[in-house]
Amino acid sequence: MLLAVLLAVLLAAVLVVTVLEFDTLLGVKPTDLARYLFPGLFLLAAIIGAAWAAFLRTGNPTTYRGIGQGVSAALLPAQPDDAAHRAGPR
Repeated sequence: MLLAVLLAVLLAAVLVVTVLEFDTLLGVKPTDLARYLFPGLFLLAAIIGAAWAAFLRTGNPTTYRGIGQGVSAALLPAQPDDAAHRAGPR
């Protein structure tokens, strides 16, 4: 647990330094639009991805459960949708 926290802090530090020094990384002036545009696009992509994951988790739980399973996901037995399962027998 302690190692995971330490590694998360180090990763966050690398992210902060990368964003602060992004102009140097790109070789542009600190006031250049590209210095802010590229990190902003990554943040936008992360937000869109999180929103899509939340949509799949609530709207299509079977597909959500298959994420990360690779080709073997098609071979998994079908599971009832969570909403139908929670509703009980009809």
